[in-house]
Amino acid sequence: MAPPASSATTVSPQWDSNGASHTTSTSLINNLQDFGFLDLGSPKITSGVMDVGSSLVRSEDLLVPALPSSSLSNTSLIEVMQGGSIPPPAKSQADDSPLLRSLSPVLPLSQEVSLANVFVPLEAIKPSKMCPVTAYDKSGVRVLLHFATDSPAGRPDVLVMVASMLNTAPLPVRNIALQAAVPKTMKVRLQSPSGTELAPFNPILPPAAITQVMLLANPLKEKVRMRYKLTFTLGEQPHSEVGEVNEFPPADRWGAL
Repeated sequence: MAPPASSATTVSPQWDSNGASHTTSTSLINNLQDFGFLDLGSPKITSGVMDVGSSLVRSEDLLVPALPSSSLSNTSLIEVMQGGSIPPPAKSQADDSPLLRSLSPVLPLSQEVSLANVFVPLEAIKPSKMCPVTAYDKSGVRVLLHFATDSPAGRPDVLVMVASMLNTAPLPVRNIALQAAVPKTMKVRLQSPSGTELAPFNPILPPAAITQVMLLANPLKEKVRMRYKLTFTLGEQPHSEVGEVNEFPPADRWGAL
């Protein structure tokens, strides 16, 4: 009795003019089936998506396009698997999965920081329980920053402050002007001051004060560094002072100080 025929397929190599071996397209597909790259009869394929391990892989991405015999003669298995001149497979739905989107870098959207339409009346400000910050204290002239409890309506990124300028010197102070600057990601705006002059200090009467509302927008909630320029005339002597303030409450507490 003749032995039963083997189920394995015998591949007869062919040799091209350069001495390299190649097979027919049928042999290539059979080899892919033997290695598990192409399992057309697998019951795991459902609606075009195959569960391989813990990843979702589209069955279309695993199929190798049929190539003419003439093209296969000059195309190796690695070139087929890597794409070569074959068009790339269609974009998988897994590319748009929430997991992949969460792994992609998220760039902050460009936002125009503006305080042009924000105005807070002095009488509407409720001071917080935080101690004021001394921004300047020289020659009897003091500048204090008081923080408000609430932010403007609809602008939780804005810190409301009141700058108080006091005179404890026995000389008058005139031509008082305060300017401020913050990093480009922020915005600062000074509303009109209540005055520009301070009378000499009188120990019997409360010291005179100038108040000025300051608005500071910080949408990215970064650490605040504010530089200021203070100019005034004490008696007959002009002064021009610069300084920096960085003692601000945490940005995530703004609006609830």
